[in-house]
Amino acid sequence: TASHVHQSNCTKIMTEAFRRNNDMATFAIHLFIDAWPSGWLKTIMDFKRNPKPAYFTYRNALEPLMISFRTDRFTYYADEEVKLESYLSNDTNDVDTYDVVYEVTNEKGELVYSEKTSVTSSPVETVYVASPTFTAKEVKDRALFTVTAILMKDGKVITYNREDIEVFERKNAVENEDVVWVTD
Repeated sequence: TASHVHQSNCTKIMTEAFRRNNDMATFAIHLFIDAWPSGWLKTIMDFKRNPKPAYFTYRNALEPLMISFRTDRFTYYADEEVKLESYLSNDTNDVDTYDVVYEVTNEKGELVYSEKTSVTSSPVETVYVASPTFTAKEVKDRALFTVTAILMKDGKVITYNREDIEVFERKNAVENEDVVWVTD
């Protein structure tokens, strides 16, 4: 199970990165289906043709219109500014203007931040949309926040994508004499 989750996360990062690269003409996953009886962990479908979670991640990342996040960090401290880049990948010849709604929710599903912008797609190209930016809330120990980008046209959801951000409590007090905390 843990290897399937890891494979799915890696598939999301790599496939969406390939989609965002306008110089990329085509790509595929090597060893799509497992060969019996070896049981390779690197395939996204087992030898009985049962898809693993990475199969669905790969499928979703190949949608004709895909909203995608790019970030260098998945963890932050409380009161830090969280900033993710977002992109619209368009594999169609259509040019259209869309609304993009960003929502940040905590582990309880409560909305802690939202923002709305618009973007015009380019045919068979990826375009930068925006960089939703918010301040991480104060947490006890650690908490998971989900950033969602929703692509909409005329009030209807076309597609969406999510990225989880983990926020850690900022500890200012020295709890161990051998450790010195240096902050601003």
